[in-house]
Amino acid sequence: MSDGVNVNIQQFPWLLPAWQRLDQQMRAGQLGHAQLFVGQPGIGKRAMASLMADKVLCLSRRDGLACGECASCLLLKAGTHPDFLLLEPEEEGKQIKIDQIRQLTDFVNTTAQRSPAKAVVMGPVEQLNVNAANALLKSLEEPVTQVYLFLFSHRPSGVLPTIRSRCQQVSLAPPPFNEALAWLRQLVDHEHAAQALLLAQGGPLKAIKLLDDQVVVGFMQFCQVLSDIAAGQVRPVEAYAKLKTLSPLMLADWFYLLALDLLRRRQGGKLEHFASLAKLPLYDLPARHLQGFVDACQFAKTTISQPGNANAQLLFENLLIDWLRLLRQSQA
Repeated sequence: MSDGVNVNIQQFPWLLPAWQRLDQQMRAGQLGHAQLFVGQPGIGKRAMASLMADKVLCLSRRDGLACGECASCLLLKAGTHPDFLLLEPEEEGKQIKIDQIRQLTDFVNTTAQRSPAKAVVMGPVEQLNVNAANALLKSLEEPVTQVYLFLFSHRPSGVLPTIRSRCQQVSLAPPPFNEALAWLRQLVDHEHAAQALLLAQGGPLKAIKLLDDQVVVGFMQFCQVLSDIAAGQVRPVEAYAKLKTLSPLMLADWFYLLALDLLRRRQGGKLEHFASLAKLPLYDLPARHLQGFVDACQFAKTTISQPGNANAQLLFENLLIDWLRLLRQSQA
């Protein structure tokens, strides 16, 4: 089922400028066969792709929107439209595999059954494995008439340049923080809405997921552990047990953002949200030591994200040990 049939572009006001540009291209018959929506997580790239798919499949568009009532829209709502294909990793964080791209190849090379066109929504494109990426490239190089691919990526630098060059890249940006917070509070009545939006780095849809998943509570636990380590109340090798219900990758990412924030401050830049959100002392750590810690966090993030990595706990414990060493250096 396309996510778009259950929402309307008006629900995402920050996406309207990009939507209107694409609508003008479509009305003029100039919409490219492949669109690549890029931007940070949680701003609606997948929703945008789904809404565009609904639009090209709809039999009775109204004011540039899918009508929601024609036979095509009803099939989309039921998840049974033969001219729509959704391709995503089989599990969150996993790769998109070659067999899925073979399914796409078979799909685009058959005639549309119920709509004047066919539509594919796929992403995150950076999670294509090597074979799948090369197979997708062939479909992009040999486009089929009246077949539209709506792709999305959180990290376009991780997408093959040859894939990017064969798509019309559409950059989407988050709304200003205050606007995003007002939008979020219309949907969820939660005392930690602002904190969730900060943790989501301004991505409103990601903030909703963080609230649903109790991630803000987890972040508070993470900050408490850092405080306990600084106070000598818990050893780094014991700290992981207090956080074992949280994703090691998420923990490493929080450490990275916190350290980067402190480094910016040390270099005379503006203090961003992570250090203030953590409510930790603004430790006066040497810039060169902070830079080394930022690099260590980046290495841990990259390593933990690799499929099948069994050393996530050890990597995070090493970060905690390095953090304690930094604190001691600042007090020497």
